[in-house]
Amino acid sequence: MSMYLSGIETRFNRAARNYDGIDDEATGELSVFTLKVRPFGPLSHGLTLSQKEIDTAHSFILNNCTEVEVYKSKHIEELNRANERDIQKCHQEQFRGWFKDHINLLHHEQSEEVSDELWALANGPQAYLTKFYSGCIVNEVRFHIKDRDDHRTTQNSGLVVEGEHKNEMIQFYGFLNRVVELTFFRGHRVVLFQCEWFNTGSRKTVQRDKHFISVDSRSRWYQDDPFVLPNQVQQAFYVNDTKLGHHWKIVQLVHHRHLWDIAEHEDLEFEDRNEHEHVVDVAFQPHEPNGVVLVETEDDDLVYLAREDVEPEIIEEGVLNKINEGEDESADDEDDTLIQYCDDHDDDDAHNLQNEIEDD
Repeated sequence: MSMYLSGIETRFNRAARNYDGIDDEATGELSVFTLKVRPFGPLSHGLTLSQKEIDTAHSFILNNCTEVEVYKSKHIEELNRANERDIQKCHQEQFRGWFKDHINLLHHEQSEEVSDELWALANGPQAYLTKFYSGCIVNEVRFHIKDRDDHRTTQNSGLVVEGEHKNEMIQFYGFLNRVVELTFFRGHRVVLFQCEWFNTGSRKTVQRDKHFISVDSRSRWYQDDPFVLPNQVQQAFYVNDTKLGHHWKIVQLVHHRHLWDIAEHEDLEFEDRNEHEHVVDVAFQPHEPNGVVLVETEDDDLVYLAREDVEPEIIEEGVLNKINEGEDESADDEDDTLIQYCDDHDDDDAHNLQNEIEDD
């Protein structure tokens, strides 16, 4: 009966344990303000971010907001016209302040180019409204901070993220230190993961073989770049390496049951394709042969029962009824003949049985 109760939470309509938020809450224009995450376990014991950490977090958000890319290009063009020597370094150091001044000027001029969200993003987070949490759910995956994991037998603080190191994309392995929620003007919020990264840039701190990647848990790097967006990370687990020692951890990546990592493949081009052939699209499977293309051909030798080379013959309704009645009478005659045959056969069997009895 609970399936038919309206407005009552039951096991049939209850949200999943790792449900990552309400869809209506993720509204807005900017991508960083619409991330679907659900932080939980608020922490209230005197945690703060330094001004340097707030500036670093703000710069990271600007660098990962797709709507800000056009302004980054404008700033680089201005640096080129100014004949700056190290353009990338100047861009990293000056863009946050330049972007704030540029957007505030456009906002003062009431330019339609600047929305309230963009203006709030340019002016940075309000430090006194910063909140901290002990965990966060993103893409229905639960993460806990390292301090919480230290008091549990389970592990949910490990993570891996892809990033650039010396112009090369590599995997950064680390763990979650804090879940930070930054609040901007007009109540817009961004949730960030503040992490620590194991040093995987030296052979002394990382060991790779055919099957495992083992990292030295005592090493650290990129301590000035600790922030990532929750949707950029993948959960990882660290297992003690019994060969190298207890300071070494083997990285274990898992695929969650509700997530599917579907491999992509490029469409094949066929130059000599027959005009009567149609390629049938099928679901791509990564562990099955994909060089075979299913082809559906059209058969041009079909025999049509309707003749189109003669004029149609019109039959009156009365004639058609007589034909149908004649077919019914023929069927009845066949049934009577079959019944008569069965009766004669039964009489013969009875006569033979009577003769056998008399002989006995």
